[in-house]
Amino acid sequence: MRLAPGDPVLAMYGGQIGVSLEELEAARERLGYNDPMLVQYGRWLTDIVRGDLGNSVVNGLPVEQVIAEKIWPSAQLAMVALILSVFIAVPAGVLAALRRGSLIDRFLTGFVSAGIAIPQFWLGIMLILVLAIQFQIFPASGYVSPAEGLGEWAMHIALPSLTLAITLAAPTARFVRSSMLDVLSEQFVDVAKAKGLSGRRVIWVHALRNALLPALTIVGLQAGTLMGGAVLIEWVFAFPGLGWLLVNAVTARDYPVLQASLLLFVTAFLLVNFLVDLFYRVLDPRLR
Repeated sequence: MRLAPGDPVLAMYGGQIGVSLEELEAARERLGYNDPMLVQYGRWLTDIVRGDLGNSVVNGLPVEQVIAEKIWPSAQLAMVALILSVFIAVPAGVLAALRRGSLIDRFLTGFVSAGIAIPQFWLGIMLILVLAIQFQIFPASGYVSPAEGLGEWAMHIALPSLTLAITLAAPTARFVRSSMLDVLSEQFVDVAKAKGLSGRRVIWVHALRNALLPALTIVGLQAGTLMGGAVLIEWVFAFPGLGWLLVNAVTARDYPVLQASLLLFVTAFLLVNFLVDLFYRVLDPRLR
């Protein structure tokens, strides 16, 4: 961003008539943008340690206030998309493993390949064209708070969350299928069947619990990247979340908002993966 053309001062005074070059230079000096980059970075780190994220150069509001207004919609989108992806991926992966080599398995393998290959933004645009414009089932863009009505909230969040869920479910389903095939060949599965347990209980209780361990890592990685990984989707659907805020911060050269947003994304990624590591102990008694 620092190497890109333009700077925050030009964005701040953009469109204003009568601003002289001296005033622009004085603003850069006052905001510290004339200092070497390492000096600016050190100042930012010092402020972060003190809990000061700075102020937006666009509207002058505290950065934490700007982010707080956008974090809740993004958190809702990430949570709904993650839940949908799990509900799609786990049954699909298990069914493909149980019907290995069948027409169902080949169909699900095709779905996985398509889900991995198709760009998220293209899939989002296609869903808008079909479900929002042609059939007019869902709104094409925007966001409604749950406080204004759960029905409207669900309608507005459906398309962006479905877009994310499909692309997230594809690699997860592949891992569930592969892991399920490995578990079904284990000796404890034969022992469980020999004890007279029903096939459904053997599959969904004993086998699936072990098969989910490798897939849990993938889900954790996806959950960690969802907060910042939905940038294009939020832009396509005009969804006012952190991704939308990030794009606007890049356009306006709003360094404080941009740096704080990236810091939040990295922290969320590390935190979610730490929680996944702890959750391993719940699923795998060997770790306890």
